[in-house]
Amino acid sequence: MNNFNLTAKKITKNALHAVDPYNLVLNNLKIKDNILLVKDKKFDLDKFDKIHIIGCGKGATYLYKGLKKIVGQRISSGIIVSIKEHSFKDKKVEFFEGSHPIPDRKSLDSGNAVYNYIKDKINSNDLVFFLITGGASSILIKPFQGINFEDKIRINELLLLCGADIKEINCVRKHISAIKGGRLAELISPAKIITLIVSDIIDSPFEHIGSGPTIGDSTTFSNAYEVLKKYKLEQKIKPEIRDYFLRGINKEIPDTPSPDAEIFSKNYNFLIGDNLIALESAKKEAERLGIKTFILTSRDNGEPLQVAKGYSSMVKKIILSKSSFKSPLLLLCGGELSVYVRGKGKGGRNQEFVLNMLKELKAIKKSFYISSIGTDGIDGPTDAAGAWIDEKTINKVNGLKLNIDSYLKDNDSYSFFKKINQLIKTGPTRTNVMDLRMFYIS
Repeated sequence: MNNFNLTAKKITKNALHAVDPYNLVLNNLKIKDNILLVKDKKFDLDKFDKIHIIGCGKGATYLYKGLKKIVGQRISSGIIVSIKEHSFKDKKVEFFEGSHPIPDRKSLDSGNAVYNYIKDKINSNDLVFFLITGGASSILIKPFQGINFEDKIRINELLLLCGADIKEINCVRKHISAIKGGRLAELISPAKIITLIVSDIIDSPFEHIGSGPTIGDSTTFSNAYEVLKKYKLEQKIKPEIRDYFLRGINKEIPDTPSPDAEIFSKNYNFLIGDNLIALESAKKEAERLGIKTFILTSRDNGEPLQVAKGYSSMVKKIILSKSSFKSPLLLLCGGELSVYVRGKGKGGRNQEFVLNMLKELKAIKKSFYISSIGTDGIDGPTDAAGAWIDEKTINKVNGLKLNIDSYLKDNDSYSFFKKINQLIKTGPTRTNVMDLRMFYIS
């Protein structure tokens, strides 16, 4: 295939369709005679006085639309919090806008709205569907007593820039929140909760997805403070915030509820979408197109530089026929990398990964294609999902006299790929299941 870029678009489209939240709900929920079947678990909806919907995350709108298709008129009311592009109007369920990846005042207003909705409208014999996808931690916020909005924003920014992984970031987030780390379940109790989850984290640990508002938290204030110390952030936050964490460690502030707390005994959690579903769909489409395809992993993690060194070595071995893999073939992988931002440029983890791959493979003349995208259509604080390269890319780079190392040093991968017109832009995709990488060797 001379122009694999077009083929890659077809494969990506299929992968994203498979993890579209609307489709995931229809694939996992069925109803007959008011008996709801979620995967293999039955719920008699006649046993509840009212049914409420609360959702948050970049794909929450479409989880709701799928659920509405199933449950329909049985829904009493609810709130969905998502990004502006996914706004909607509904007679029963209200939409609130939040911000991602950095929370803003809209995120705070949304958190207060959800908090007040639970306090005012949910009773003990009600059923609450809680819908959560990636992005929820930023889109919906309500700082715990003793933490103000500006402190919350500052801590969030420091965590995103220091190279911490999503579990570490969410550990800290949960301990400065009045609704994360199971605290939302505390508010809803004793009403029953059915949580539908689309995962954006490796291995899909429920308590870390969106900082687990309805899931028991196995981390503590001590764990959160260790994260701050690990990345030397305890010296970058105000003394009164350090004191807040220390008071939590000393049990002067209540910790998040643990997974074995009684409030979680009546709740059910269902994973309905993750990175592997996207990879399997991509593989199926590629093979339909006649391409021999293998899934390597859905658990990529680490810094783009180190991960790129590993994958570039693999690509070189295949091209030089020193591997058990024989070309032509397509290799797929997923996961999520973490960028430690040292420069002042613009970019994201996927663009930086691909730029590192270009640096490693710039001497390769045989045909290849490599891409990496965020499945939510957003890579870092940019309007691109990611970027792509092939064996001809280095000719463009040399023609424009671009210095790869200087762009990497300044974390400016977006500007680099914009100059050579090799950004991938999908726009918001309605979903978020980490990243999708392709290595095609022909």
